Amino acid sequence: VQTCALPISHGHDRGDAILIDVAWAILAAVDSTAVVARLGGDEFAVAAYVVDGQHYSADALRTHVVEQTGVQVSVGWAATEPGTADSSDALSTAVAAADIDLYAAKSARGKIAD
Repeated sequence: VQTCALPISHGHDRGDAILIDVAWAILAAVDSTAVVARLGGDEFAVAAYVVDGQHYSADALRTHVVEQTGVQVSVGWAATEPGTADSSDALSTAVAAADIDLYAAKSARGKIAD
Protein backbone atom coordinates (compact mmCIF):
# COMPACT_ATOMS: atom_id res chain seq x y z
CA VAL A 1 0.00 0.00 0.00
CA GLN A 2 1.41 3.39 -0.87
CA THR A 3 -0.19 6.71 -0.13
CA CYS A 4 -0.41 9.28 -2.86
CA ALA A 5 1.96 12.20 -2.43
CA LEU A 6 1.54 13.68 1.02
CA PRO A 7 1.44 17.46 0.98
CA ILE A 8 4.72 18.72 2.43
CA SER A 9 3.17 22.15 2.91
CA HIS A 10 1.26 20.77 5.93
CA GLY A 11 4.51 19.85 7.70
CA HIS A 12 6.06 16.65 8.97
CA ASP A 13 3.74 16.34 11.97
CA ARG A 14 0.67 16.29 9.73
CA GLY A 15 2.35 13.80 7.38
CA ASP A 16 3.19 11.55 10.32
CA ALA A 17 -0.42 11.74 11.55
CA ILE A 18 -1.68 10.75 8.09
CA LEU A 19 0.67 7.76 7.99
CA ILE A 20 -0.52 6.66 11.43
CA ASP A 21 -4.16 6.95 10.29
CA VAL A 22 -3.39 4.89 7.19
CA ALA A 23 -1.61 2.24 9.27
CA TRP A 24 -4.60 1.91 11.63
CA ALA A 25 -6.98 1.66 8.67
CA ILE A 26 -4.88 -1.12 7.12
CA LEU A 27 -4.77 -2.97 10.45
CA ALA A 28 -8.56 -2.70 10.74
CA ALA A 29 -9.02 -4.15 7.25
CA VAL A 30 -7.00 -7.34 7.70
CA ASP A 31 -7.21 -10.42 9.88
CA SER A 32 -5.63 -10.21 13.33
CA THR A 33 -3.00 -12.76 12.30
CA ALA A 34 -1.77 -10.59 9.41
CA VAL A 35 1.46 -8.66 9.77
CA VAL A 36 1.37 -5.01 8.71
CA ALA A 37 4.70 -3.23 8.35
CA ARG A 38 5.81 0.18 7.22
CA LEU A 39 8.54 -0.41 4.67
CA GLY A 40 9.67 3.19 4.66
CA GLY A 41 8.40 6.54 3.54
CA ASP A 42 4.77 6.03 2.68
CA GLU A 43 4.90 2.33 1.79
CA PHE A 44 3.31 -0.42 3.86
CA ALA A 45 3.29 -4.19 3.39
CA VAL A 46 0.76 -6.74 4.56
CA ALA A 47 1.68 -10.41 4.93
CA ALA A 48 -1.20 -12.75 5.62
CA TYR A 49 -1.98 -16.41 5.39
CA VAL A 50 -5.16 -17.02 3.45
CA VAL A 51 -6.86 -20.20 4.65
CA ASP A 52 -10.29 -21.77 4.78
CA GLY A 53 -11.94 -19.56 2.22
CA GLN A 54 -10.60 -16.24 3.53
CA HIS A 55 -10.40 -13.65 0.81
CA TYR A 56 -8.31 -10.52 0.66
CA SER A 57 -8.98 -7.99 -2.05
CA ALA A 58 -6.69 -5.15 -3.08
CA ASP A 59 -9.74 -3.15 -4.11
CA ALA A 60 -11.46 -3.73 -0.76
CA LEU A 61 -8.31 -2.71 1.13
CA ARG A 62 -7.91 0.44 -0.95
CA THR A 63 -11.57 1.36 -0.54
CA HIS A 64 -11.44 0.79 3.22
CA VAL A 65 -8.34 2.97 3.68
CA VAL A 66 -9.81 5.78 1.55
CA GLU A 67 -13.15 5.65 3.40
CA GLN A 68 -11.50 5.62 6.83
CA THR A 69 -8.84 8.27 6.18
CA GLY A 70 -9.76 10.27 3.10
CA VAL A 71 -6.26 9.52 1.82
CA GLN A 72 -5.91 8.19 -1.70
CA VAL A 73 -3.75 5.08 -1.81
CA SER A 74 -2.40 2.70 -4.41
CA VAL A 75 -2.38 -1.03 -3.69
CA GLY A 76 -0.17 -3.70 -5.19
CA TRP A 77 -1.10 -7.33 -4.72
CA ALA A 78 0.63 -10.69 -5.00
CA ALA A 79 0.06 -14.14 -3.59
CA THR A 80 2.14 -17.23 -3.15
CA GLU A 81 1.14 -20.74 -2.25
CA PRO A 82 2.64 -22.10 0.94
CA GLY A 83 5.16 -24.85 0.40
CA THR A 84 5.71 -24.12 -3.30
CA ALA A 85 9.25 -22.88 -2.76
CA ASP A 86 11.68 -22.11 0.01
CA SER A 87 9.77 -19.67 2.20
CA SER A 88 12.30 -16.84 1.86
CA ASP A 89 12.33 -17.24 -1.93
CA ALA A 90 8.53 -17.32 -2.05
CA LEU A 91 8.30 -14.19 0.11
CA SER A 92 10.89 -12.32 -1.98
CA THR A 93 9.07 -13.28 -5.16
CA ALA A 94 5.71 -12.18 -3.75
CA VAL A 95 7.11 -8.84 -2.54
CA ALA A 96 8.70 -8.17 -5.93
CA ALA A 97 5.43 -9.03 -7.71
CA ALA A 98 3.43 -6.81 -5.34
CA ASP A 99 5.87 -3.97 -5.94
CA ILE A 100 5.40 -4.26 -9.71
CA ASP A 101 1.63 -4.33 -9.20
CA LEU A 102 1.84 -1.30 -6.90
CA TYR A 103 3.66 0.79 -9.48
CA ALA A 104 1.14 -0.27 -12.13
CA ALA A 105 -1.62 0.88 -9.78
CA LYS A 106 0.18 4.17 -9.17
CA SER A 107 0.37 4.69 -12.93
CA ALA A 108 -3.40 4.23 -12.98
CA ARG A 109 -3.62 6.96 -10.28
CA GLY A 110 -4.73 5.16 -7.17
CA LYS A 111 -6.63 2.41 -8.87
CA ILE A 112 -6.06 -1.31 -8.70
CA ALA A 113 -3.80 -2.65 -11.41
CA ASP A 114 -5.33 -5.34 -13.63
